[in-house]
Amino acid sequence: TIYIYYMNGVGIITLQVILVGLTGLLNIPLGIFLGKLLGVPGVVLATLILSVISGIIEYIQFRKIISGQATGIWNR
Repeated sequence: TIYIYYMNGVGIITLQVILVGLTGLLNIPLGIFLGKLLGVPGVVLATLILSVISGIIEYIQFRKIISGQATGIWNR
């Protein structure tokens, strides 16, 4: 998402690295499960679901950083 460009620019990437790792790990079994259930659209749906969740978390992190309320993992 566009929020990642900002966070990369200011050097706050810890949460991003964690999200990418978890998304990669979860996408495979979720894709297989939904693929068996729905076929090819299920595989696409698995990626879409995880991308939306990641996007929401990235937006929350961005808002916290911009408002100065980011602490802990949100500010690393």
